[in-house]
Amino acid sequence: DFTVIDLKKSWKIENSQMKSKSPWTVFDQMRIQGGIHSVYLMGQKVFENGEVLRPHCGKPVDFEPISL
Repeated sequence: DFTVIDLKKSWKIENSQMKSKSPWTVFDQMRIQGGIHSVYLMGQKVFENGEVLRPHCGKPVDFEPISL
């Protein structure tokens, strides 16, 4: 799994862009530098240029507890 980042991209965060369960963010209207170009999970492109291409395609990961 990996994410391709465009460090030259400048954009403004807006509530209308949120792709989570929450329809808003405290960062609404903030201008930032850098952005996600694409995301690959299990060798498949699942996100590109702001669009989710394959929703809900990840798998849960179980971790064994460790003793410290």
